[in-house]
Amino acid sequence: PNFSVTLEKPEVEAAHGITTATLDGVNDTYASLQTGLTEMEVAEAWQLVEESGKRSSDDEIIVAVFDSGVDDQHEDLRDSMWAGPGGSHGYNFVGDSTDVSDRLGHGTHCAGTIAAHRNNGKGITGIAEAKLMSLNICDDSGACNVPGLRACSRAR
Repeated sequence: PNFSVTLEKPEVEAAHGITTATLDGVNDTYASLQTGLTEMEVAEAWQLVEESGKRSSDDEIIVAVFDSGVDDQHEDLRDSMWAGPGGSHGYNFVGDSTDVSDRLGHGTHCAGTIAAHRNNGKGITGIAEAKLMSLNICDDSGACNVPGLRACSRAR
């Protein structure tokens, strides 16, 4: 059907379009859309770490992602996955297994913000050079509950 609807919403009319991020020296495809990194002054933090000479290797930092899982084969994340006992990348507290597959995508999204590879010309850029431990606490509907408490003991 050919019709149009005009909504009288001043807040929409006042919107300024899509804001882009300025991350000098980052060549990842969608980094310019990561406005949160600019707001958190992540580039400035990276520079301070570089200047301090105290840059840690990414094997020293492990970040546990309590969510729906992490796609451990994602091209921007696979090299950032923590290697636990038996080569597992974490634990699925909902399914009681080492299958940390992400059927919802939310955990993978969060993991990317944390530790996606920077300057590989793909996807987004992560905040830290860290290893990711996936702790699935959300079921396929997105509900996250009791397994989260058990997952806390695994993360420490």
